Amino acid sequence: MTIYERIFQKYKNLIETYEGDYDGLAEKAASLLIRIENPEKSRPKAIIMLGYSGNGKSTWLRNWIRNHPEYGIISMDQIETGLYYSKKRKPTDEEILQEVGEQIHEYGLEEKPMIFDGLFLNLLTRYIIIDTLRVYGYEISIVDLTPIIERTLPNRILDVAEKKLRIKITKENIDEVQRNPYFQRIAKTIMDYYKQEQVSTCFKDQVTRNLVQSGIDNIIPINQDDVKKEAEKKKTQKG
Repeated sequence: MTIYERIFQKYKNLIETYEGDYDGLAEKAASLLIRIENPEKSRPKAIIMLGYSGNGKSTWLRNWIRNHPEYGIISMDQIETGLYYSKKRKPTDEEILQEVGEQIHEYGLEEKPMIFDGLFLNLLTRYIIIDTLRVYGYEISIVDLTPIIERTLPNRILDVAEKKLRIKITKENIDEVQRNPYFQRIAKTIMDYYKQEQVSTCFKDQVTRNLVQSGIDNIIPINQDDVKKEAEKKKTQKG
């Protein structure tokens, strides 16, 4: 059994046997995290991105890699797509996380810095990743994009609508486009999916209970100027 498999089984057993409330489960899960014996020692870096679908994760990642090309990327979407084509079916969450564990192992042996591209809003899933990274001695940071979702989601709707409707949305035609029933269905689908993610990940509960930073060494602040520039850039393109 690999390091990742042992850690995954540890948290799986907790979920299957724990009978208390959410707060108790979170506290128990946090207590299972591996302790770093010498936190002052120089360690390789790992970054976990937190964000909903349409939260601007890909944009943030491109900007980061442009300035830090030494980082390897572990992408949940790419892993899921690869497993789908190899298995000829939709992979399970456990299979996806198993592949994540294998990629952590490959980077960990080289002490290569890595960044995780995915939702990672589910607390226990995040703990499994954090615990595995700790085994390999990584210093772990998060970048939390969820506070800017209201700014990025409208752009996501427009981007998808342009592809689906096969039109260029501009300032001149946006009002007409938004009255299109097909556009409204696209917008509703994206908003419904966002709301579903909020419920399934219990992320708001984590924020309320100050659990977002649990097990994390550092917080990488969002560069609000970059977010604004990206939004303005898209507005200009649509103009």
